[in-house]
Amino acid sequence: MSYGCFYNGKLYIYGNVKNNILEYDLLTETVTKKYTLPINDITIYATRVNDGKIYIIYKPKNQNTINMLEVSISKFKSIEDIVIDTHKTYEHTKEEISQRYKSAMPKGEYKNYDDLFSTKPVTTVPYKEGVLKDQVKQDTLNQLNYYRWLYGINSVTINESRMYKNARGALAMFLNKELSHFPSKPSGMTDEFYQDAQEGTGASLSYSGNITSGYYMPYSIVRLY
Repeated sequence: MSYGCFYNGKLYIYGNVKNNILEYDLLTETVTKKYTLPINDITIYATRVNDGKIYIIYKPKNQNTINMLEVSISKFKSIEDIVIDTHKTYEHTKEEISQRYKSAMPKGEYKNYDDLFSTKPVTTVPYKEGVLKDQVKQDTLNQLNYYRWLYGINSVTINESRMYKNARGALAMFLNKELSHFPSKPSGMTDEFYQDAQEGTGASLSYSGNITSGYYMPYSIVRLY
């Protein structure tokens, strides 16, 4: 979940997955600055801006206290590598939507979790992440791009070079028996493996991921979001 507030023609957006406040310029439609919060694992209740300062009302994880954090906008650092894309809303006929919907339905048959993997994950030390079948990845991508097309957003492709981080993150959460963007380090897991797992669950600015539990059919996961 994200929270935002306006100040002097700028929109300040807090994203709890990446633990940053982003300054969004409404005229150029780009993110121009960011500020990384000095605290993690918090629940945000409200954000306000006054006299060049952002006030964040939050509750630390596993605590019952409500706190307020004061952040000076002057501390924000300029960035050039983040852009929020804008798009127009397109209209589609019923026939087009029906045809696209049918073509995006999964082609594979997934009766249980074992049907998803070409290489199953190893859940004992030494750990090894699982590898999804090509059909699973393609079915999921087709579902995602269907909804992006429906709302007039450009299609996307799969970044194969980073998928192992998502898989390692999923394994870490499985071992912890907890759904979290910031999973604890399971016993016996190497530092390198754990670092990848953290990035795969969205615990970094450079790489983020959505997480879910209780779903494994490609269309179920996409529809959930």
